[in-house]
Amino acid sequence: MIPMDFLFILFQIFLLVFLGVYLVVGIFFSIRAYQTRLHHLIYGGISFSLMAISQIIAFLFNFPKVTETVLIAIAFVMCVVFSNLTFHKKSTSPFPLLVLIVTLVNSIIFFVFNFLRMIADSAPLYYATIIHDFIYRSIIFGWLGWSSLTAYKKIKDQDIEPWIITRYKIVSTVSFLICFERLVRIFQPWYQEFGDPNYLESYIVFGIISIMAIIFAVGFALAWFMPHKLKRFLNKGYQSIEDKDYSEEELLDMIEKQLNKGGNNGSN
Repeated sequence: MIPMDFLFILFQIFLLVFLGVYLVVGIFFSIRAYQTRLHHLIYGGISFSLMAISQIIAFLFNFPKVTETVLIAIAFVMCVVFSNLTFHKKSTSPFPLLVLIVTLVNSIIFFVFNFLRMIADSAPLYYATIIHDFIYRSIIFGWLGWSSLTAYKKIKDQDIEPWIITRYKIVSTVSFLICFERLVRIFQPWYQEFGDPNYLESYIVFGIISIMAIIFAVGFALAWFMPHKLKRFLNKGYQSIEDKDYSEEELLDMIEKQLNKGGNNGSN
């Protein structure tokens, strides 16, 4: 039997890493948005920051549950805005707007479910909330993953540096991964609070979800703020027709032109 004291310390480590990574990524995105004047990055920064803040007030402060719910809903809407401005800014398709509208509607439903659970929780309501939450998050992060995967498929055979192509591959992979994060909650009994240190099941579920969330945040940050050493490693053996270092804005414009050649399904 694993001592509960050890599990509690392990829980605290997971919590600090989980919250720290999200908060740092949010701050880096905001700083990058200011430095590059690429305003769509600020929505990514707000999204990550609010996801971190919502969990900080949930675990470390005695804020009402409604506050956490509202912050998460805003963070998810900001994530969709980030996806639309990054990949579909000049798209003529109505789909990006439809995804945003569906997300706004789901945010209201998300709030209602959590409000009802605050009033009178029950097993059916708990599992109904999880199912809706899975659908809710799958639309948001699935849209981000699909948008990035579409970009990857359209540029992978172009004369573009491999590290740039890898960026979109990483974003699509970690985005699809995080879609399944909420399903892990099914294995935690409905009467237990998420992250409750008094139950072994809660430790396990929180640990798995934290690992998935950290992978998503680190992968996302790595894709957008890739170290120069990693860029050089990925570019090993690559010879470009044009020898030029692109700024972030020029890079996004270049990707946008490549995407537009394939139609209006996505643009960067």
